[in-house]
Amino acid sequence: MQSMYAMQQSKNDDVVKEGKFLKHSILKMFDLYVLNLLMIIEVQKLTEKKIAISKKKMLATKEDLTPNTKILNNVLIDAIKNSVGLESYYEINKLNNWEVDSEYVKIIYEELLKSEIYRNYLDTFENSFNVDRSFVIDFFREIIAPNQKLAEYYEDKMITWVDDIPFVNTWVMKTLSKSKNNATFILESLYKNKDDEDFVLELFNKTFLKQHIYEKEIASKTPNWETD
Repeated sequence: MQSMYAMQQSKNDDVVKEGKFLKHSILKMFDLYVLNLLMIIEVQKLTEKKIAISKKKMLATKEDLTPNTKILNNVLIDAIKNSVGLESYYEINKLNNWEVDSEYVKIIYEELLKSEIYRNYLDTFENSFNVDRSFVIDFFREIIAPNQKLAEYYEDKMITWVDDIPFVNTWVMKTLSKSKNNATFILESLYKNKDDEDFVLELFNKTFLKQHIYEKEIASKTPNWETD
């Protein structure tokens, strides 16, 4: 829809060029998916750094010396961190956003520290995969996904992401929910198969070729409809 709208606004009828842009936008959506998963890892890393610094204080408190390290031992976060697929994609596509723009990791970290989600997790005596997974899901859903500063950052990085965020958030939630104990963390596929990928471009081309027919039909049935 966004590609069709862009073509209409620019009065551009180069369907091949716009088709390539559509494919590029979809591929970049996978970057957004991976960046969200990387954020979870980076918050764990930052927590570990903060704990190490607190232990070295001159006047360290008992809490500083014996901190709650539950998040550092989170089984699901460790599985994400050890994912070969995630690591390979990160390296190949140079997704070092959270090293370059580390202030966003700090924003999410500070929001997590203030949250009831985190307090409840630390207070839970049970150590199990289900507890760890529930925490990670809640962390993403309640802290990362709705963060406005992070959303603005994503939009600044790539304009098409502003419309992709809701879908990608659901995608991440689905991936986390499907994760299993003692299993390799697997990234979801962008397409089910090659036919699925081809269908996207075919649908775009057909919609472009018949857009004037569709507009006339819509206009005849909805007189107040504005194509813009």
